[in-house]
Amino acid sequence: MATSTLIPTKSLIVTGAFGPGLPAPRVAAALARGLQAGGLPAPEQLPLPPDLEADGGMRARLEELQIDMRLRRARAVILGELLLEER
Repeated sequence: MATSTLIPTKSLIVTGAFGPGLPAPRVAAALARGLQAGGLPAPEQLPLPPDLEADGGMRARLEELQIDMRLRRARAVILGELLLEER
C-alpha cells in the first residue's frame, strides 16, 4: 500500500521585536503582507514573546509554542531578526 506525503504549502514567519516601536506581531504581519503581495499563500505567524529569554527557560517556552511541530510542517521558515537600527 502506497503512502502519500503531504507537501507543506504555507510558510512560517518566526520573529522577535525590531525595537520598541516595532513589536514582534507588527513585524510578523508586515512580513506576511509582503509574502502575500508576492502571490504566496498567507503564512503562519509566530511572533516571539519579549520574555522568551528572560528566565533562561527558552527551551520550555519554545515547546509551549509548539515550535518543533510548526517548523516541521512549514514549507519554508522566515526568521525575522533585527539587523538595522530603527532609525
